[in-house]
Amino acid sequence: EAMYMARDKDQNGDRIISKHTYELHFPSGQTPPAKYFWSLTVYDQEANLMLNDYDRYAISGNSEDLIYEDDGSLRILIGGKPPEGRTGNWLPAGESFTRVNLRVYGPEKAMIERTWKPPQLKRL
Repeated sequence: EAMYMARDKDQNGDRIISKHTYELHFPSGQTPPAKYFWSLTVYDQEANLMLNDYDRYAISGNSEDLIYEDDGSLRILIGGKPPEGRTGNWLPAGESFTRVNLRVYGPEKAMIERTWKPPQLKRL
């Protein structure tokens, strides 16, 4: 059992484009409600997985290299160059990146009933 969500617009309603860097900020205790795990991937306009020079194609909630903020929140950067010291929280995006997909495996009640909402994709 899995649920999928996609974002193709930023916090202002503008379509996401590869020349920008974006951030997803999950407040403390507000990562996707999954019994098993969740993952983020980026796709191009033809729904192809984005190839990149870093051989990194997804971030998962069970990734050992994720770094949480002191307040327990989680910031994930998408696109641009790898942030110094935080590559575990970075998902590279190719030149035609247009969509971020969230997959939740074993969605919990808040996900199924849609009371949990994913954060906006913020353009930096």
